[in-house]
Amino acid sequence: TSAMRPSAIRLDTSIYAAFRPTCPRSLFDFIFRYHERNKGARWDRAVDLGCGTGQATVELTPFKVP
Repeated sequence: TSAMRPSAIRLDTSIYAAFRPTCPRSLFDFIFRYHERNKGARWDRAVDLGCGTGQATVELTPFKVP
């Protein structure tokens, strides 16, 4: 089927990325402020569950895997 062809998968991800709503910057600012204010908060990793094409993952780059 066309859904199994790599070209069809690339097309589907580009359509998904184009129409997927983005998370507001204020959400990421909230996360970063929390970690800046809380001494026990960790910056070594973040998890983007259901990341799809990774649009929100890019915003989480201040978190680094050691």
